Amino acid sequence: MSARMTSFTTFARATASASLAALGLVLAQPAFAQGGAPAPAATQTLPDALKALSDGDVSVSVALSDLGIEQPINLSGTDARRTLFLPVPAGVPIRDGVIALDARYLRGDGGRTSFVASVDGTPQSASSPTSARGDASVTLAVADAPRSSGFVQLGVAWASMVAEQLCFDDRSIGNVLEVLPTTRLTYSYDRNAVRDLATGWTALPPTTRVLLAPGALPDQSYDAAWRIGTVLERASKRVAFVTLPQVGAEVDLAGLEIPAALKGIPAFAALSSGGRHKIADAAELGALLMFAGRGPIGADIVISDDALRGALTAAADALRTQIAARGPEASSAFEAWRASSFTAEADPAGRNLRIAMLGGRSVIVVDAAAGAPAAGILSDTWRRTLQTAAVKVAVARPTVPGDVRSIPISRLGGVPGSFDVMVRGDWTATFDLGKAVSGGGLPSRLDLDLAAAPGAATSRPVASVFLNDYLLGARNMDANGSPEHLSVDIPFYALAPVNVLRVSFQRQPMGDRCRETPQAYPVAVLPSSRLVADTEATSTDFVGVIARLSGPVDLVVPPAYGRAPSKSLSRLVSLVAATGVSPEQARLVVAKDGAAHVPSANFLAFDVAVEGAKQKVRLDGERLVLTGRDDQPVLDVAGLDRLAVIQAVSAAGKVGLDYRTIGSGPASAAAFQLGTGDVAVIDAGGTVAQINTQSAVAAVADRPMDYLRKAWLERGMWGPIAVGVGILLFVLLLLRARAARRRNQSGH
Repeated sequence: MSARMTSFTTFARATASASLAALGLVLAQPAFAQGGAPAPAATQTLPDALKALSDGDVSVSVALSDLGIEQPINLSGTDARRTLFLPVPAGVPIRDGVIALDARYLRGDGGRTSFVASVDGTPQSASSPTSARGDASVTLAVADAPRSSGFVQLGVAWASMVAEQLCFDDRSIGNVLEVLPTTRLTYSYDRNAVRDLATGWTALPPTTRVLLAPGALPDQSYDAAWRIGTVLERASKRVAFVTLPQVGAEVDLAGLEIPAALKGIPAFAALSSGGRHKIADAAELGALLMFAGRGPIGADIVISDDALRGALTAAADALRTQIAARGPEASSAFEAWRASSFTAEADPAGRNLRIAMLGGRSVIVVDAAAGAPAAGILSDTWRRTLQTAAVKVAVARPTVPGDVRSIPISRLGGVPGSFDVMVRGDWTATFDLGKAVSGGGLPSRLDLDLAAAPGAATSRPVASVFLNDYLLGARNMDANGSPEHLSVDIPFYALAPVNVLRVSFQRQPMGDRCRETPQAYPVAVLPSSRLVADTEATSTDFVGVIARLSGPVDLVVPPAYGRAPSKSLSRLVSLVAATGVSPEQARLVVAKDGAAHVPSANFLAFDVAVEGAKQKVRLDGERLVLTGRDDQPVLDVAGLDRLAVIQAVSAAGKVGLDYRTIGSGPASAAAFQLGTGDVAVIDAGGTVAQINTQSAVAAVADRPMDYLRKAWLERGMWGPIAVGVGILLFVLLLLRARAARRRNQSGH
């Protein structure tokens, strides 16, 4: 999940949280179409048709909904602005770029309203709506220049002035502009312009297809697939695992157009009828692969193993035989096409991560034997170093800071820096709990260094710190431009597997009896800000377990998962992304059929019994029984389907999460977040129920000395306790002196 600074700017990037922790996305697949200017169909020869398949443009269409923005963006108030970042291939010129900005407005409070839309900082449209409501949609042109950042910036600004005098209350709620999720960027680019891995990554669509070998996957290929899928999910991509069809499989040919010059080849002729079609032989599969990305077979990343390479080569060889029957010229044209546009079948010696071509469009090919290092180098830390077409990567791991119990804010996804605030501005960072516990401790304190410039108002600005919308602390700032320190404790209840840290700055916009014009003033979150993690994780709930999954972890799966990889891989990726488990350090363990797993490390277990784990949830087919702390049934229901249950468990001195499907399991695996409980039920849309079967009071009673040490020694409460003890001793001395005087008086 990344930081977004200022209340006026929202960054919508194709990178979650998890936090998104957490977050269900509905992502559409961008459309890819043949461009260029091929010869007219009536005169096109077979060599011309083959060449046209290698040339032309890739057409892309991406909407805000593809990027996870599924609700309208509301703008209201005196001055509201948003900047949306729409992805394009980095450093590649785009053509025919257009943004269809879908928006609507309401003017319930009247006054003056203004709407400005800009592209890459250049205003292109401005209007002043006067009706009570209406459509504000506008079409914006996008320049053809390449963008090194990999994003086109769409800026939207809405201003509403209701008060006639400057100092009157201008907080209207009836003047609103909505930017709709259907807002869409369309463009095209040269399919041959993607020449290195770094650019190839930025060209991946929001829904990225990972191509796997047909049939059951070997353990090594399955291992590489879940690692790459996890990296994609954490880069805000939606992953679709697809397997290469085999002869006899049925495919949908809707929308596939076969050039007339190719219909003389039997394989292409069989595909020209459209509709549902059963692949009759390897040559037909080869013909389908020539249209990869525009037909029923498509891929953006390929997990390459012997089975897949063999299937691709066999399909291309069978098609070559049919084309060669048309004569030497046709045969030579096919060989030229294959050498330039079908290179995913080849495996150059010593290169286990590379850019290749599959059916005339670029794909990233990952060797199945290099799953862990490939996942490491494709992560945020090292990805931009891949300014080449192919590499041999042996080791790629995240960097480890010197003091793992004191973590810079920048490591948690925050970007320290300055931004302007007129009334209120928020600095935010979203991070997985696993990023904050590399030293083995839970986050216990935030040490923030802040700064604010002076303004015209005499009231001092206020800085407030929130974690997952819990207010942790606040202070009035001196606002003299110098660094100011704010330290706040992090209570256990405020933590979640995916966390959102927010520092909110609020200030009065005017001074001198409102004679000044409101102006924004800069504030800053400084790079010296840190998170301290020194509280040991001991609980067996989602937070306590996930905190201990930051190192080596076993992913335990049954053999059946490898036989149905498309569905089961989605389950692995969704849970790994929700827990922050490292795809570089985790290990895949395939359990034996029917045998319980004896954990030797912390674990994620998928439909595999864990020896010695106390089950809070018992499953019997479609029946679910949930028990509480004293093994008393809390829920007993049968007939459930298309669900999964996740529970935090411990066994053999290790902790982990137990994932079990109910019925047929979720139809798909959307991104989801786990909260502070220990049992969660999920469906295709995410988390539908979550409970804590353990009592917080009982948990404190189980380890009272830990609680006292944490609450007193670490939280600085010995001072008040010492004062209380001193007062008590003083009172006792007074009472003793008074009793002595009474004895003396009675003695006289």
